[in-house]
Amino acid sequence: MRNPYFVSRPYSCEFIEGERSAERLRRTGSNTGNLLFIHALKRVVRHERYSCGVKLNPSSVREQHDGLIVPAANWLKPNAALGKLAHLVESSKLPCVMVGLGAQATSYDRVPALDEGTVRLVRVIAERSHSISVRGQFSAEVLNHYGVKNVTVTGCPSMLWQVRAPVAVRRNGPDRPARVTVGTSRAGTTELIRTQTVRNRLSILLSAAAMKHGWDYVAQTEVHDIGVATSEISDAAGREQAAEYLRLAFQTSDDSAISDYLQRHLKVFFRIPDWLDYAVTRDFIFGTRLHGVIIGLIAGVPSLLLTHDTRTEEAAQWMGLPSVSATTVLQAKKLDLQRLYESIDLDSLNSRMQKYYAEFRRFFELNNVETNLVTT
Repeated sequence: MRNPYFVSRPYSCEFIEGERSAERLRRTGSNTGNLLFIHALKRVVRHERYSCGVKLNPSSVREQHDGLIVPAANWLKPNAALGKLAHLVESSKLPCVMVGLGAQATSYDRVPALDEGTVRLVRVIAERSHSISVRGQFSAEVLNHYGVKNVTVTGCPSMLWQVRAPVAVRRNGPDRPARVTVGTSRAGTTELIRTQTVRNRLSILLSAAAMKHGWDYVAQTEVHDIGVATSEISDAAGREQAAEYLRLAFQTSDDSAISDYLQRHLKVFFRIPDWLDYAVTRDFIFGTRLHGVIIGLIAGVPSLLLTHDTRTEEAAQWMGLPSVSATTVLQAKKLDLQRLYESIDLDSLNSRMQKYYAEFRRFFELNNVETNLVTT
């Protein structure tokens, strides 16, 4: 495969005059973290011309390309209905390689009930490739449950960003971090954020601490936060809805303080180079956002993932990412920043990255995909 078509959204979302941030966020798939693994694969996979889109014309793609690359995320979940995409991939009649597929569940004890269209998609791609790349062992077990056996556990492809060498992180910063950045995986509505899930409890703890200490907050999906930070919410009803949500998220009724904090400290990135330029200025990046933490590690900054579900746990375990479980943090009842910072094991990460890089290179070779990865 020398000239693949990328079955994905764009790898960056450039500014369009008059477009609000919420609309720009939707172009990323409503999560700016998607941009990282898509852009990483663009850098890794060789191609004569870059073409992408999720609503591909099968005959046109077949005339101009010799295969399909599908950057996948946490698609193995009940609310993902991918039957239309399965039909388009099948109609292309081209070899197809799926990279980074992940399952999402609250427990390893329960295999997610997948939509028929999603099952059809992974089976079609399995038939047209040597194997499907998945984020971790649980994702491999989910595919196995649905009859897909040719699976390779690789982890997320985002850590291939540097392309020519494995990621290596050194603790060159201060003994006590001052420039701190947080990212959290919050429920998106007021009703949902009230539920006492591990994710919500941890998100509220992190958000409140970030505001209290003046840490930066990188938003990936948080439309209310972004709307207040940019003053783009024009109607009174929308402003009240956002205010009600943010009072819960930050555990304060002081709307003015929340607005001031977000305008000073909220960051949102629609281009990965911009995100990386920001990340290198930090001492410590941590939170529940997988790609937010990976950005930090790619930038060479000590970063820590707080795992809160099967997706984040399996990615951290397989890729050797520095991590602490959400349960451990919540049981402590307060956020000990210094202890979290000192818990980061960079030696284990760097050792694992050598193997991760080599394993990914082998995966692409077996799938006949030409890449810019080198022998290490």
